Amino acid sequence: MARSLGLANRFEWQQWCKEGMRPPNVPAAPDRTYKDGGWQGWVHWLGSSGIKKASKFVPFAQALTFARSLNLANMREWQAWRKEGRCPPNVPSAPDKTYKDGGWQGWGHWLGTGNQSNKAKKEQFLPFDECLRVARQLRLVSHKEWKLWCRSGARPANVPANPHRFYVNDGWLGWGHWLGTGNQLMKNFLPFNEALVVARAADLAGQTEWRAWCRDGMRPPNVPAAPDRTYKLDGWRGWRHWLGTEPGAAAPLPALATGQQRASRKRKRRAPQASSRAAGNTGRTPCPPTHCGCDPCRASPRS
Repeated sequence: MARSLGLANRFEWQQWCKEGMRPPNVPAAPDRTYKDGGWQGWVHWLGSSGIKKASKFVPFAQALTFARSLNLANMREWQAWRKEGRCPPNVPSAPDKTYKDGGWQGWGHWLGTGNQSNKAKKEQFLPFDECLRVARQLRLVSHKEWKLWCRSGARPANVPANPHRFYVNDGWLGWGHWLGTGNQLMKNFLPFNEALVVARAADLAGQTEWRAWCRDGMRPPNVPAAPDRTYKLDGWRGWRHWLGTEPGAAAPLPALATGQQRASRKRKRRAPQASSRAAGNTGRTPCPPTHCGCDPCRASPRS
Protein backbone atom coordinates (compact mmCIF):
# COMPACT_ATOMS: atom_id res chain seq x y z
CA MET A 1 0.00 0.00 0.00
CA ALA A 2 2.77 2.47 0.98
CA ARG A 3 4.67 1.86 -2.27
CA SER A 4 1.61 2.65 -4.39
CA LEU A 5 1.62 6.28 -3.16
CA GLY A 6 4.71 7.29 -5.12
CA LEU A 7 6.22 9.17 -2.18
CA ALA A 8 9.93 9.96 -2.16
CA ASN A 9 10.94 10.09 1.47
CA ARG A 10 9.90 10.20 5.10
CA PHE A 11 9.05 13.90 4.92
CA GLU A 12 6.53 13.35 2.10
CA TRP A 13 5.09 10.39 4.01
CA GLN A 14 4.50 12.56 7.08
CA GLN A 15 2.87 15.27 4.98
CA TRP A 16 0.59 12.66 3.40
CA CYS A 17 -0.41 11.42 6.87
CA LYS A 18 -1.20 14.98 8.03
CA GLU A 19 -3.55 15.46 5.08
CA GLY A 20 -5.85 12.80 6.54
CA MET A 21 -5.48 10.31 3.67
CA ARG A 22 -3.99 7.50 5.76
CA PRO A 23 -6.32 4.52 6.35
CA PRO A 24 -6.80 3.75 10.06
CA ASN A 25 -5.19 0.32 9.68
CA VAL A 26 -1.90 1.78 8.37
CA PRO A 27 0.44 3.20 11.04
CA ALA A 28 1.66 6.78 10.80
CA ALA A 29 5.02 5.73 12.26
CA PRO A 30 5.78 2.40 10.54
CA ASP A 31 9.44 2.64 11.56
CA ARG A 32 8.34 2.19 15.18
CA THR A 33 5.35 -0.12 14.63
CA TYR A 34 7.29 -2.60 12.47
CA LYS A 35 10.68 -2.05 14.12
CA ASP A 36 10.93 -5.73 15.05
CA GLY A 37 8.59 -6.99 12.37
CA GLY A 38 10.27 -6.44 9.01
CA TRP A 39 11.25 -2.76 8.91
CA GLN A 40 14.23 -2.13 6.58
CA GLY A 41 14.22 1.63 6.18
CA TRP A 42 12.23 4.33 4.42
CA VAL A 43 13.53 3.59 0.91
CA HIS A 44 12.44 -0.01 1.29
CA TRP A 45 9.09 1.10 2.77
CA LEU A 46 8.30 3.49 -0.07
CA GLY A 47 9.53 1.13 -2.76
CA SER A 48 11.10 1.66 -6.15
CA SER A 49 9.29 4.97 -6.72
CA GLY A 50 11.00 6.30 -3.62
CA ILE A 51 14.40 5.23 -4.95
CA LYS A 52 13.64 6.78 -8.31
CA LYS A 53 12.60 10.11 -6.79
CA ALA A 54 15.59 10.23 -4.49
CA SER A 55 17.94 9.66 -7.43
CA LYS A 56 16.59 12.67 -9.35
CA PHE A 57 18.41 15.09 -7.05
CA VAL A 58 21.89 16.31 -7.91
CA PRO A 59 24.80 15.16 -5.73
CA PHE A 60 25.29 16.98 -2.45
CA ALA A 61 28.31 19.03 -3.59
CA GLN A 62 26.41 20.46 -6.57
CA ALA A 63 23.33 21.25 -4.51
CA LEU A 64 25.56 22.90 -1.88
CA THR A 65 27.08 25.26 -4.46
CA PHE A 66 23.62 26.23 -5.69
CA ALA A 67 22.26 26.80 -2.17
CA ARG A 68 25.13 29.09 -1.22
CA SER A 69 24.65 31.16 -4.38
CA LEU A 70 21.22 32.23 -3.08
CA ASN A 71 22.77 34.24 -0.21
CA LEU A 72 20.03 33.23 2.22
CA ALA A 73 20.70 33.86 5.90
CA ASN A 74 19.03 30.95 7.67
CA MET A 75 16.61 28.01 7.49
CA ARG A 76 13.59 30.34 7.75
CA GLU A 77 14.66 32.28 4.65
CA TRP A 78 15.31 29.00 2.82
CA GLN A 79 11.79 27.79 3.61
CA ALA A 80 10.26 31.11 2.50
CA TRP A 81 12.22 30.92 -0.74
CA ARG A 82 11.12 27.32 -1.27
CA LYS A 83 7.44 28.23 -0.74
CA GLU A 84 7.72 30.78 -3.55
CA GLY A 85 8.08 27.83 -5.93
CA ARG A 86 11.58 28.76 -7.04
CA CYS A 87 13.32 25.54 -6.01
CA PRO A 88 14.55 23.55 -9.07
CA PRO A 89 13.21 20.00 -9.36
CA ASN A 90 16.70 18.51 -9.00
CA VAL A 91 17.39 20.30 -5.67
CA PRO A 92 15.53 18.95 -2.63
CA SER A 93 13.31 21.28 -0.66
CA ALA A 94 14.30 19.42 2.51
CA PRO A 95 18.06 18.96 2.08
CA ASP A 96 18.53 18.15 5.75
CA LYS A 97 16.54 14.97 5.16
CA THR A 98 17.65 14.12 1.60
CA TYR A 99 21.36 14.47 2.36
CA LYS A 100 21.16 13.39 6.01
CA ASP A 101 23.63 10.55 5.37
CA GLY A 102 25.30 12.08 2.35
CA GLY A 103 27.18 15.21 3.44
CA TRP A 104 24.71 17.26 5.48
CA GLN A 105 26.47 19.35 8.17
CA GLY A 106 23.78 21.81 9.22
CA TRP A 107 22.02 24.89 7.86
CA GLY A 108 24.97 27.18 8.46
CA HIS A 109 27.15 24.95 6.30
CA TRP A 110 24.42 24.52 3.68
CA LEU A 111 23.85 28.26 3.24
CA GLY A 112 27.46 29.26 3.82
CA THR A 113 26.67 31.48 6.80
CA GLY A 114 27.73 29.55 9.86
CA ASN A 115 29.24 26.54 11.56
CA GLN A 116 32.25 28.69 12.31
CA SER A 117 33.91 29.81 15.51
CA ASN A 118 33.82 33.50 16.42
CA LYS A 119 37.51 33.72 15.63
CA ALA A 120 36.96 32.26 12.15
CA LYS A 121 34.11 34.70 11.51
CA LYS A 122 36.25 37.68 12.53
CA GLU A 123 38.93 36.54 10.12
CA GLN A 124 36.36 36.08 7.34
CA PHE A 125 34.55 39.44 7.58
CA LEU A 126 35.86 42.99 7.29
CA PRO A 127 36.25 45.15 10.42
CA PHE A 128 33.13 47.17 11.22
CA ASP A 129 34.40 50.55 9.92
CA GLU A 130 35.47 49.10 6.57
CA CYS A 131 32.25 47.16 6.19
CA LEU A 132 30.26 50.28 7.08
CA ARG A 133 31.82 52.15 4.15
CA VAL A 134 30.89 49.30 1.79
CA ALA A 135 27.28 49.31 3.02
CA ARG A 136 26.86 53.08 2.66
CA GLN A 137 28.26 53.09 -0.87
CA LEU A 138 25.31 50.96 -1.96
CA ARG A 139 22.85 53.83 -1.22
CA LEU A 140 20.17 51.42 0.01
CA VAL A 141 17.38 52.95 2.06
CA SER A 142 16.06 50.14 4.27
CA HIS A 143 16.70 46.77 5.87
CA LYS A 144 14.39 45.22 3.25
CA GLU A 145 16.50 46.57 0.38
CA TRP A 146 19.62 45.26 2.13
CA LYS A 147 18.15 41.73 2.26
CA LEU A 148 17.16 41.89 -1.42
CA TRP A 149 20.68 43.01 -2.31
CA CYS A 150 22.15 40.09 -0.35
CA ARG A 151 19.87 37.65 -2.16
CA SER A 152 20.88 39.05 -5.55
CA GLY A 153 24.32 37.47 -5.16
CA ALA A 154 26.15 40.80 -5.15
CA ARG A 155 27.25 40.60 -1.52
CA PRO A 156 31.02 40.03 -1.14
CA ALA A 157 32.05 37.05 0.96
CA ASN A 158 33.75 39.33 3.50
CA VAL A 159 30.56 41.30 4.23
CA PRO A 160 28.08 39.58 6.58
CA ALA A 161 24.45 39.20 5.52
CA ASN A 162 23.39 39.86 9.11
CA PRO A 163 25.58 42.76 10.29
CA HIS A 164 23.18 43.56 13.14
CA ARG A 165 24.11 40.22 14.69
CA PHE A 166 27.78 40.01 13.78
CA TYR A 167 28.67 43.57 14.85
CA VAL A 168 26.20 43.82 17.76
CA ASN A 169 29.04 44.40 20.25
CA ASP A 170 31.48 45.91 17.80
CA GLY A 171 30.01 49.21 16.58
CA TRP A 172 26.45 48.45 15.51
CA LEU A 173 24.09 51.44 15.96
CA GLY A 174 21.07 50.47 13.87
CA TRP A 175 20.09 50.15 10.22
CA GLY A 176 19.84 53.90 9.71
CA HIS A 177 23.46 54.28 10.78
CA TRP A 178 24.56 51.23 8.77
CA LEU A 179 23.01 52.42 5.50
CA GLY A 180 23.72 56.11 6.10
CA THR A 181 20.07 57.14 6.05
CA GLY A 182 20.00 58.51 9.59
CA ASN A 183 20.52 56.96 13.00
CA GLN A 184 16.91 56.64 14.10
CA LEU A 185 17.94 55.41 17.55
CA MET A 186 19.70 58.68 18.42
CA LYS A 187 18.13 61.14 16.00
CA ASN A 188 15.56 62.80 18.27
CA PHE A 189 17.08 62.31 21.70
CA LEU A 190 19.37 64.34 23.94
CA PRO A 191 23.01 63.35 24.30
CA PHE A 192 23.51 60.80 27.05
CA ASN A 193 24.89 63.18 29.70
CA GLU A 194 22.03 65.67 29.26
CA ALA A 195 19.39 62.93 29.34
CA LEU A 196 21.09 61.53 32.46
CA VAL A 197 20.51 64.82 34.33
CA VAL A 198 16.81 64.79 33.38
CA ALA A 199 16.44 61.16 34.48
CA ARG A 200 18.03 61.79 37.87
CA ALA A 201 15.90 64.88 38.42
CA ALA A 202 12.80 62.68 38.21
CA ASP A 203 13.83 61.25 41.60
CA LEU A 204 12.76 57.67 40.79
CA ALA A 205 13.85 54.60 42.72
CA GLY A 206 14.13 51.92 40.04
CA GLN A 207 13.28 50.63 36.59
CA THR A 208 9.67 49.89 37.56
CA GLU A 209 9.07 53.48 38.67
CA TRP A 210 10.78 54.72 35.49
CA ARG A 211 8.35 52.76 33.33
CA ALA A 212 5.36 54.00 35.33
CA TRP A 213 6.67 57.57 34.99
CA CYS A 214 6.91 57.09 31.21
CA ARG A 215 3.38 55.66 31.03
CA ASP A 216 2.04 58.65 32.99
CA GLY A 217 3.14 60.93 30.16
CA MET A 218 5.75 62.80 32.20
CA ARG A 219 8.71 61.82 29.98
CA PRO A 220 9.96 64.63 27.72
CA PRO A 221 9.93 63.63 24.01
CA ASN A 222 13.70 64.10 23.74
CA VAL A 223 14.39 61.52 26.46
CA PRO A 224 14.05 57.86 25.38
CA ALA A 225 11.69 55.48 27.17
CA ALA A 226 14.25 52.69 26.71
CA PRO A 227 17.56 54.39 27.52
CA ASP A 228 19.25 51.02 28.04
CA ARG A 229 18.85 50.37 24.31
CA THR A 230 19.26 53.90 22.97
CA TYR A 231 22.48 54.60 24.89
CA LYS A 232 23.75 51.02 24.98
CA LEU A 233 26.97 52.01 23.19
CA ASP A 234 27.04 55.62 24.31
CA GLY A 235 27.49 55.76 28.07
CA TRP A 236 24.93 53.36 29.53
CA ARG A 237 26.07 51.89 32.86
CA GLY A 238 22.89 50.41 34.28
CA TRP A 239 19.63 51.59 35.84
CA ARG A 240 21.12 52.59 39.20
CA HIS A 241 23.58 54.86 37.46
CA TRP A 242 20.82 56.21 35.19
CA LEU A 243 18.50 57.09 38.07
CA GLY A 244 21.26 58.19 40.46
CA THR A 245 20.50 55.56 43.11
CA GLU A 246 23.94 53.98 43.21
CA PRO A 247 26.30 55.01 46.05
CA GLY A 248 28.19 58.19 45.27
CA ALA A 249 25.88 59.28 42.42
CA ALA A 250 25.63 63.04 41.94
CA ALA A 251 22.46 64.63 43.28
CA PRO A 252 19.98 65.80 40.60
CA LEU A 253 19.73 69.45 39.74
CA PRO A 254 16.35 70.74 41.03
CA ALA A 255 16.29 73.53 38.47
CA LEU A 256 15.89 71.00 35.65
CA ALA A 257 12.88 69.27 37.20
CA THR A 258 9.56 69.88 35.49
CA GLY A 259 6.66 71.65 37.22
CA GLN A 260 4.86 68.35 37.59
CA GLN A 261 7.86 66.81 39.33
CA ARG A 262 8.24 69.78 41.72
CA ALA A 263 4.53 69.63 42.58
CA SER A 264 4.85 65.89 43.23
CA ARG A 265 7.74 66.46 45.67
CA LYS A 266 5.79 69.24 47.45
CA ARG A 267 2.88 66.86 47.98
CA LYS A 268 5.25 64.30 49.47
CA ARG A 269 6.66 66.89 51.90
CA ARG A 270 3.19 68.02 52.95
CA ALA A 271 1.91 64.48 53.54
CA PRO A 272 3.30 64.14 57.13
CA GLN A 273 1.78 67.50 58.13
CA ALA A 274 -1.64 66.48 56.82
CA SER A 275 -1.51 63.17 58.70
CA SER A 276 -0.57 65.04 61.90
CA ARG A 277 -3.64 67.28 61.63
CA ALA A 278 -5.84 64.25 60.97
CA ALA A 279 -4.54 62.70 64.20
CA GLY A 280 -5.72 65.64 66.31
CA ASN A 281 -2.55 67.79 66.33
CA THR A 282 -0.83 65.58 68.88
CA GLY A 283 2.08 67.51 70.39
CA ARG A 284 0.94 70.83 68.90
CA THR A 285 2.48 73.98 70.40
CA PRO A 286 -0.24 76.07 72.16
CA CYS A 287 -1.42 79.24 70.41
CA PRO A 288 -0.72 82.67 71.96
CA PRO A 289 -3.48 84.36 74.09
CA THR A 290 -4.70 86.30 71.05
CA HIS A 291 -6.01 84.54 67.97
CA CYS A 292 -3.15 83.67 65.59
CA GLY A 293 -5.40 82.83 62.64
CA CYS A 294 -4.85 79.08 62.50
CA ASP A 295 -7.75 76.67 61.88
CA PRO A 296 -8.28 75.73 65.60
CA CYS A 297 -8.36 79.42 66.61
CA ARG A 298 -10.94 80.26 63.99
CA ALA A 299 -13.09 77.38 65.15
CA SER A 300 -13.07 78.45 68.82
CA PRO A 301 -14.84 81.59 70.21
CA ARG A 302 -12.76 84.58 71.29
CA SER A 303 -12.15 84.81 75.06
